[in-house]
Amino acid sequence: MERTTRCLVLALLVVSSSLAFAQSIPETIDEDDLAAMIGKLEFKKIDQLPSQARFAIAAEAGASTSPSAVSPIIRSVPHFSRSFTFQGTVFPYTMVGHDPRRGETTIVRTSIVPISFRFEDVVDQNGNDIVIDAAPILDNAIESPNFEPVSYGTGTTQFADAIQRAEFFQVMDEDWHTLLREPRMLTPVQVEVPRGLAKVVRVKSTGKFYALIDYNFMFSQLNTISQLEGLRVDELAIGLVRNALFYSNGDPKQCCIPGFHTAFETKQVGNVHFLQTAAFAAYFDPGLGVRPSISDVQVLSHEISEWMNDPFVNNSAPPWQFPGAVPEQCQSNLETGDPAEGHTFPVTLHDFTYHPQTEALLQWFSRENPSTAFGGAYSYPNPSVLTSPSLACTLP
Repeated sequence: MERTTRCLVLALLVVSSSLAFAQSIPETIDEDDLAAMIGKLEFKKIDQLPSQARFAIAAEAGASTSPSAVSPIIRSVPHFSRSFTFQGTVFPYTMVGHDPRRGETTIVRTSIVPISFRFEDVVDQNGNDIVIDAAPILDNAIESPNFEPVSYGTGTTQFADAIQRAEFFQVMDEDWHTLLREPRMLTPVQVEVPRGLAKVVRVKSTGKFYALIDYNFMFSQLNTISQLEGLRVDELAIGLVRNALFYSNGDPKQCCIPGFHTAFETKQVGNVHFLQTAAFAAYFDPGLGVRPSISDVQVLSHEISEWMNDPFVNNSAPPWQFPGAVPEQCQSNLETGDPAEGHTFPVTLHDFTYHPQTEALLQWFSRENPSTAFGGAYSYPNPSVLTSPSLACTLP
């Protein structure tokens, strides 16, 4: 399906100067050098977009700030709340959809904005501006297992729903599903990246351009995009970029952030709070053979699955160790993609092999032993990634 529409261009206002800046040509590197430069992926946990107020963590659990406070009403994507108990502590959680025992199909609306990049004073060998355009991969992303059904052990369904059904397989009604509607197309955006805020390289074997971009700059652009695109609180808003990763603290060596999901309050009317959920993800063209874990929709599947299990970014869990991390890394959130990061589950659809990511299941975080998930698993669709509950650790 071909999609054409006008493009919104975002750029920083740069004061003109009499100084001339020479145009640069990206360094040409091979795949091994690119993999070394990328290093370990770091999936951010974003509480809020700039200038937006995040809703209180206690809200969904019905907690109050005073004895007279009234439990808030949330307007957002469909969601249900349950809890688990570990060593006497109750951990409430909220997930997208409706209670699995109700046995109904929930359709969640989505929207998507493709975000492209143009780089100031960076040109190709012919002197042409380099634009990393998201439009060519848009159809491939929308036709992926994130939005189209595939057969899994838990049923023929979308990828994130298959994972959620694995978590509640013992208690759900057979007809229970949480599905994403095909995204509403928002206005494409071209971000003009000023000099000094990105490193662009060309991969020798494919001729493709990849970019490392300053994360704080991109975050400010996303704030503007969220205000201009007409987002709706009853849908998951998705920002999709191509062949781009993001570095922290102004240092390209502190790389790489490929995506995040978030929730922020857009308004409050009396006791009603309107919460927008959103995800941001990078899509990668084939060609990074040494890093198959960041192929195509791996990041997008990571963020959608995490959003479905933690839409308001407030679900906590007993502190757990990041598997295999040296030195020890400790987290205490119910973020299903992080413990299984890098473990993809190839799915062939429309003659294309996608690489969505295996996810940790609720039972891994709650330390059920044995697991009540589908097949006694702790991860899904590949149960061999996590074969026992999470290990305890101490937060700093």
